[in-house]
Parts: sequence; C-alpha cells; structure tokens
Amino acid sequence: MVRIIFKFPIVNILKIKTPGKNVMMDQETLYKLVIVVLIIGILLLLYYYQKRLCELKLHNGQLELLSQYDDLTQIYNRRYFLEIVQYHFTKMYHHKPSAIMMIDIDHFKQINDTHGHILGDDVLQYVVKLISEHLRESDIFARYGGDEFIVFFPAISQKDIYNIALRIQSKLFEDSSYASPVTLSIGICLFSTSLALQNVIEYADNALYVAKSKGRNRIEFYPS
Repeated sequence: MVRIIFKFPIVNILKIKTPGKNVMMDQETLYKLVIVVLIIGILLLLYYYQKRLCELKLHNGQLELLSQYDDLTQIYNRRYFLEIVQYHFTKMYHHKPSAIMMIDIDHFKQINDTHGHILGDDVLQYVVKLISEHLRESDIFARYGGDEFIVFFPAISQKDIYNIALRIQSKLFEDSSYASPVTLSIGICLFSTSLALQNVIEYADNALYVAKSKGRNRIEFYPS
C-alpha cells in the first residue's frame, strides 16, 4: 500500500513509502504534478462539456425536425408550410405567376370506415409518394390536415401546373393497387399580383370545393 506523508508546518518534501525503499519528491516536483493533474481534470471537463453540447444540439435538431414534419407522411406540416411560404411571399416580385394547389383524397372517410385506419394511413403515404415524384425541386409540399394537402408552386404557368395536376391524377389511377380506385380532387389558385397568403389559400380551397361539388376527381382553377 502507498502512503503519502506531508511534513508540517512547511511542506518541503513529499515522501512516498513503498516496501523496501523511500522515494523523496521535492516541492517543485510536487507542484508540477499538481499542475498536470489539474490540466488533466480541466481537459476531462472540457471533453464532457463538448460531449453534452453535441448531445444537446442533436436533441434540439431532432425536436426542430419534429416541429416541421408530419409524422405519418414525412412531408412538411401545416404550421411550417405557412411559415416558409410566408417568407417566400415577402421575397416575391411577381414577375412570373405562382400558384397554390389544394389536394383532397376523394371519399377518404369511406376508406377509413370500410377498411380501417391502417389502410387509410397506407393510402395517405402512397398518395404523398406519388405526388412528390411529380413536383419540382422548388415546390413546397405539405399535409394541410387529415386527407388534405397543399403545394406552393413558385414561378409557374397555368399550362404547366395543369399538366402536373393531370399527371398526378392519371398516374394515381393507373398505379392504384387498392380494391377501390383512389382519386383526387384538386383546386388551384394562380396569382401574379400582391395577395395575402391566406387569401390565396382560401381561393384555392374554393376551387377545391368546386371540384368536389362537380363530382370529384377533377381539377378546378380559381377563378373558374
């Protein structure tokens, strides 16, 4: 067993007793040893601090992602969509028309009631995947609520957005592997003047309502 003995009142020597011999350590060597121990302690504290900081940043990043994305479909949620599109609205110069598209899965409640929510969730994920494949990189896609989705198309013509909507509908009808065909009603508001985002969404929603009232599986523009 190693014993460390200090001589008082003045510490001049550190004597370490080991079996068979005594090792003498002067005061300067002791101070150096203490400094080394302190440096090691500080480095360990810094390491622990950096580790905790990285863990905190990772945790905060995960929380931020959860606040931005819809858990089921893994696209933007409504709150974050409104936030980022509002920012786009403040930067737009309207030299080219842009558009908001509202999309609704036809008779989705009936799918849930008849086949259950597991199949309903599968339909939502399937529709989102298919829509995503037909969007441009600059388009912003989100789940607006329930079975309703919203897309912001910056700088797009009426012909181009109509063709995108038509391709989505056609591909869904061709690829549907469900017992009953899955169809979409689509409402679009194309705008090139300075309008409030909420007004544009309302106009697109009005067009969606017209599409559903005319028998669903349709594409309607506001104004019609």
